[in-house]
Amino acid sequence: MYENLSEKIKIEAKNLGFSACGITKPAFLENEKIFLENWLQKKMNAEMFYMENHFEKRINPSLLVENVKSIIVVLWNYFIENQQLNAEIPKISKYAIFPDYHIFLKKKLSLLAEKIEKLTEKNISYRCFVDSAPILERSLALRSGLGFIGKNTNFIAKNLGSYVFIAEIFIDLPLDFDSEIENKNVCGKCLRCVNICPTKAILEPYVLDANRCLAYWTIEAKSPIPQEISTILKRENILFGCDLCQEVCPYNSKLSQQKHSEFSPNFFLFEMEKQEWKNLSQESFNKIFKNSPIKRATFQKIQEILQILT
Repeated sequence: MYENLSEKIKIEAKNLGFSACGITKPAFLENEKIFLENWLQKKMNAEMFYMENHFEKRINPSLLVENVKSIIVVLWNYFIENQQLNAEIPKISKYAIFPDYHIFLKKKLSLLAEKIEKLTEKNISYRCFVDSAPILERSLALRSGLGFIGKNTNFIAKNLGSYVFIAEIFIDLPLDFDSEIENKNVCGKCLRCVNICPTKAILEPYVLDANRCLAYWTIEAKSPIPQEISTILKRENILFGCDLCQEVCPYNSKLSQQKHSEFSPNFFLFEMEKQEWKNLSQESFNKIFKNSPIKRATFQKIQEILQILT
């Protein structure tokens, strides 16, 4: 019954629109344990205190879901051509002009799980995750053979670059596991991402300090933005997120724009000028960004940054 099931699952994932699919075992993440402990001890998580919670589950996926035997990891490529050609328009990350990927991909994962049930002709136990649990997603994607982790700490997928969402299905089926990419030093001597960061948030290759990251300060941070960060935000004209280290990555230099009618970008966000953003009321903000990742920053945060940009 399970002959070639793993390959069939990957085919079903592609048919549903996922860009790539790999499978790994729910194994203890020894290397990640050492790195994460050190990273947290140095407070590089800034105010993202949730990263300190459920530490044992983060480093041991088998503790997250009872009786899990395999982890199916999928990628969704969201690359689009640069549309913000007017330097006066505030910059937002590429992913933010799409609808909230958490909602969309969760539905896609459920559909994939239903397909798996039909393939196995039995009831299966599973849980779907889209950036919604204590999971080291990049590590699981790495172990699924889908790519590698770059010096900017982003996951870089084979032939897809780093503009990818990662999601998982924890399942009680024993599947065939994929192997990691053998040559992990695929960045070579390249330091473009390290050198482009205006706040030097990438302290060294593969080590990012959230306290200095513009994406952190424009999305996650609850405290007022410090003057040093404000100066750089104004200079770079950044409103939400930051793609600078991705924009210079050679693995993103020859990507083609993905087209999914069911998950389409709202390009008008790339055309909104500063005054239009400033004129937003709380009510209009809630309405326009109801299903947008931008709502995570809150209306107050957007207003705070717009004051900085002007």
